[in-house]
Amino acid sequence: MPLPGDVALPPSGHAIAPPSLVRPSPSGDPSGPGFLPAYPAGLDAVPDPAKKASIGQMAMFGSASSPLPDLPAAPVQASAPRQAPAAAPAHPAREVIDLLWFNPASMLRIRKHPAWKDLLADVKPRPDDEDLDDDAPQGKRPSAKDRRDILAILARGKPLTVDALDQVIADAIGDDGAFTPPLALVAGELELLFDEVETLKALVAAVSPLAVRDKRLKDAVDAIHEAFKMPWVQGATSVVEGMTAQLKDALAQSAKEVNLRTIDAHVERALLENRLFQKRMVMSQTRIRTLLHAPGGGARVAAFVPESVGKELPACVRFGARVMAELRLSPDHRDKAMLRVIAVSGVIRNWRSGWR
Repeated sequence: MPLPGDVALPPSGHAIAPPSLVRPSPSGDPSGPGFLPAYPAGLDAVPDPAKKASIGQMAMFGSASSPLPDLPAAPVQASAPRQAPAAAPAHPAREVIDLLWFNPASMLRIRKHPAWKDLLADVKPRPDDEDLDDDAPQGKRPSAKDRRDILAILARGKPLTVDALDQVIADAIGDDGAFTPPLALVAGELELLFDEVETLKALVAAVSPLAVRDKRLKDAVDAIHEAFKMPWVQGATSVVEGMTAQLKDALAQSAKEVNLRTIDAHVERALLENRLFQKRMVMSQTRIRTLLHAPGGGARVAAFVPESVGKELPACVRFGARVMAELRLSPDHRDKAMLRVIAVSGVIRNWRSGWR
């Protein structure tokens, strides 16, 4: 005779195993999918046969002497179909080195450099080398070998950063103190600087329509027009930069409804489209002055390219670049060193996104 609280056994004499979907949780408490539901508060886990079962107990357990009823199997949830991994693009994104310009007259010295001799020994001709049409007239077009070699160095050579140039200068000073300008392959962000006078002119052109209804702004524009009548002003870059700052300040105070960023973007676009870059007389030639920045900011160095190269540069204020240059001590007291660029390439991080 079963004792109170015992579960009745079937004729075989073995206790009925719980349903396969009923399993204890790691904590011992029945919970979660596949576990028995928690007992309602105030309801005994197993009814006492000596007591009269309540309707709720009978509904859940039946009589105390009957075996535990089979619980309905929990619905099996279909697992989500596994998605096949996305196919790799046919042309994975990677850095692209785009040769913008180089000086063929420097190739003899470049090929003699010990750091690049082994690299150039492995460069092989390509079937399409002679097919490149760069619009250069016959006789002035660089040879396919020159272009192939300089591009190989720019793409495969190990570049320095701007931070490392101090050590390069120190290594180029002989025991007798003589300095021999070394060649260096340098990577960074190349920033194009705009001509100071042309920047002020473009700003005046953008602001003039607003000055019609704003006396303070009109007075500032008129003062600039008067200053430009003096021939010495256009050669005094510091004076021109001061007038530009004053005009921007007047614009900020007067035209509250005007977005200053919109004005700056208009001026920048006009200067870029017309290639109105900052120029300096360096080593007996007029050259475009740019700044090569270390990645992430910090150190920077002035980099000078021939004036004619301005037409080859991308229409970006700042872009990734690798330059081959002669490292020289700067004649400008504000800089200790400068780069005389003899080759420049753009570095496109992802060719699908362009120069951004």
